[in-house]
Amino acid sequence: MSRRPGDVHVVRNQDNNWVVKQDGERISTHHTQEGADKRAASEARKDGVDRVTHGRDGRLRSKR
Repeated sequence: MSRRPGDVHVVRNQDNNWVVKQDGERISTHHTQEGADKRAASEARKDGVDRVTHGRDGRLRSKR
């Protein structure tokens, strides 16, 4: 039985870029939160999981 992948997260890194992560692994890096959010939505749809977007302060902003 295979394990269900975890939610897809959009977080800001130390370089002030936006990173899309899933299961602790970086999927992609973007200059804008909007770009990262679009990529996260695509990955979340593909895997049937939630997309979790964090704000600049690292706190949860939205979960879809």
